[in-house]
This record gives sequence, structure tokens and C-alpha cells, in this order.
Amino acid sequence: MNPGKFVEVLREGFEDFYNSPVIMVPAIFLWLGVSLLSAISERVNFGLGGSWKIIVWFVFSSAIFLVLLAYAFSGIIGMCRVSLKRKTNLGDFVANADKFFLRNFLVILIIVAVGAAVGQVAYYLAFFIGKSLNFGVNAARALYLLIYFAELVGAVIFFTFSNFCLVIYETKLIGAIKHSFSIVKKEYLATLVLSVLLFVIIFLLGWVPGIFGELIEYILIIPLVSSIFTRFVVESGR
Repeated sequence: MNPGKFVEVLREGFEDFYNSPVIMVPAIFLWLGVSLLSAISERVNFGLGGSWKIIVWFVFSSAIFLVLLAYAFSGIIGMCRVSLKRKTNLGDFVANADKFFLRNFLVILIIVAVGAAVGQVAYYLAFFIGKSLNFGVNAARALYLLIYFAELVGAVIFFTFSNFCLVIYETKLIGAIKHSFSIVKKEYLATLVLSVLLFVIIFLLGWVPGIFGELIEYILIIPLVSSIFTRFVVESGR
């Protein structure tokens, strides 16, 4: 994808979102659901006495969080897909969320597992290399970050569009992952630029005080990025 086409995809993604602002509505409910779950977790963790109870609750609450994400993103991506052809509505959200959320949940589990494995590999590699070369703490941390980044851009990045391919092309679990790999392999540099831009935006939002950063992330960034990624996947598949 040449730079001109890349910029055009970004512009069209912005336009898709601008023409279908209703996509923000499920994002608002996602934020409310995540905020409620977080508040409940704080109260539950405070009242739990044993560490094993905290671990059990952590696993349970994490599963609920991932289900919320899977359901919300299935519907939001479905709305973004519909918005390429016509005005979307909340009915499109429910239809796509109901249809794809289970498969999307499994995709998210796979991505989380791969991310965790990558983090562990980076940690042990940095530990082994740092110990062998007598690195200091700061040098070891820098090495860990370098290895972790290399693994992200060398492996995890290929899963970037799995959720989108699942909904847009209505594929099975493995088919969605394979399609994502195919798109990233074809448009690796453009995918890397998109990923870096998203990382920078989220990083900057972390400096926004109070809940304003969360509101911007959930209500504006998530629908907008979903629109852009949907447009990117569709254009890359042509």
C-alpha cells in the first residue's frame, strides 16, 4: 500500500465514523460495563481474606472482561462493516454481537495467550543474556524491552486484524487468523504504522487526568480505530 493509498484509507475511515456516529453508543455501554466491573473488583478484593480467593476472583473477573470486549467489538466491527454500504444502527450491533462474540472471545483468548507467552520469552531471554554478560538493572530492562518489541513486531502483529476478518468476512476461528496473517504479510509496513499510531494515542491518553482519558479512549478512539481498521481490512482484501 503506497503512502497515498494509506492516507486515503485513514481519511475514509474518519468519514465512515463521521457518517455513523451511532457507533459510539455501544462504546459508551462498553465503558460503563468495564467501569462497573472495575468498581466491583475493587470492593471484592478489599473484602477477600485469602490470596487464593483473590486469584479466583481475578480469573473470573478477567473472563467477564474478555466476554464484554468480545461482544462489544463483534457488534462494533459489524456496525463498521455495514457503514461502508449504508447508515448503520443498533440493530446491526446486536445482530453481529450475537453472531460472532463466541468466536471473537476465542480469538481474544488466543491473542492474550500469545502476548503472555511473548512476554515470558522476552523476560527469560533478557535474564539469561543479561546474566551472561553481567548487565546492570537498567541495561537488562532495556534489553527486555528491545526483545519484547522485536517479538511484537515479528509475531504478535500478525494477529492484528483477526477480530476484524472474523466479522467482516464471516469466517471461522482459524480462517480469521489466517486471513489476518495474509493481510499483515501483504501490508506489513502499513500495519506497523497503524499499530504505532494506536500505541502513541493510547500512551498520550494515559496522561489525561481523571476519567476523561478513559472516556476519550472508549467513546471516541475505539469506534474511530474500528472504522479505520475495518476500512483497511476491506481495502487490503481487494
